[in-house]
Amino acid sequence: MSISAHQVKELRDKSGVGMMDCKKALIESNGDIDKAFDYLRKSGVAKAQKKEGRSTKEGLVVSHIDSKLGVLLELNCETDFVANTEVFVELGKNIAAHISKSTSNQSDDILEEDFIKDSSKKVKDIITDTIGKLGENIVVSRFCKFELGCSGLMISYIHPGSKLGVILELNCDTDSVANTDDFFTLGKEISMHIAATAPISVNVEDVSEEVVEKEKEIFLEQAKNSGKPDNIIEKMVDGRIKKFYQENVLLEQTFVKDPSKTIKNLIAEKIGVLGENILIAGFSRYQIGEK
Repeated sequence: MSISAHQVKELRDKSGVGMMDCKKALIESNGDIDKAFDYLRKSGVAKAQKKEGRSTKEGLVVSHIDSKLGVLLELNCETDFVANTEVFVELGKNIAAHISKSTSNQSDDILEEDFIKDSSKKVKDIITDTIGKLGENIVVSRFCKFELGCSGLMISYIHPGSKLGVILELNCDTDSVANTDDFFTLGKEISMHIAATAPISVNVEDVSEEVVEKEKEIFLEQAKNSGKPDNIIEKMVDGRIKKFYQENVLLEQTFVKDPSKTIKNLIAEKIGVLGENILIAGFSRYQIGEK
C-alpha cells in the first residue's frame, strides 16, 4: 500500500524513530499509526534485549524536588553523547518525578510500576522505548528519597554537566524561617560544599565504628614506623583521627567558600541571624561511576 510522507512524519514525531523504520512499520500495519507505533515498540524491545549487559559508564545525575519530598537519581547509558541528548535528559526527569510519587524504594519495583504520565505503560517500557530511539543500553543505577518530617527544605544541587549531584534535607523550627532567602541560601551553599568535598557523614557520631577502626589501624602502623614511644604514638593516632574527622565529617569540615570557618560555624552564624535551631537531617551525593 501507499504510505504518505505525512504519515511517516506523524509516526516519527510520535516515536522518535528514523524515517525508514517508520515507513516499514506503517507498511506492516496497513497505515494504522497506533498499530505502527506498537510495532516499533516491539522492535524496540528486541533491540533492547540485544543491548542488555552492555557497559553503562556514562549518564546523568538528576534531582526532583516536590514540596517536602526530594529524589536524587543516577541514570546510566553507554556514551556521553547520548547522555546529553534531550531525549535522555527528559527520561531522567520523568523517572525522577515518578519515583517521587512511588511508595517503593527498590529499582526493580519501580520498573514494574505503571508510569505516572502514561498508565498504559510501565516504567520499564518507557526505558525500552528510549533504548529503541537512542540505540544504547539504559540503566536506573540508583536513587534515594528524602521526605521532610518537620519544617525545613529539600534542596538539590546539580553540578554543571550533570555528572555530580547532591540532595540535602535541612530542618528548622518553623515554616516562616524555612521560606526565607537566608535559609535557602544556606542550604544551597552547604549542598555545593558537599559536592566539592564528598563528606562521609553529617556528624562524628554517624561515622561507623568499622571505618574508624580501619583508619586507626592504618594510622597506628604509620606511627609505629616513626620509632616514637607508645605514649607519643597514642597521641599521634588521636591527632590523625581528629584530622580524619575534620576532612571527612560535614560539620567538622572547613567551609570551601570561607576557610576561616567550619560548616558547624556557618550554621551557628545563621542560627544567630534567624533565631531558630537549624539541623542538617541528611544528604546524598552521587557522582557518575562512583558507588
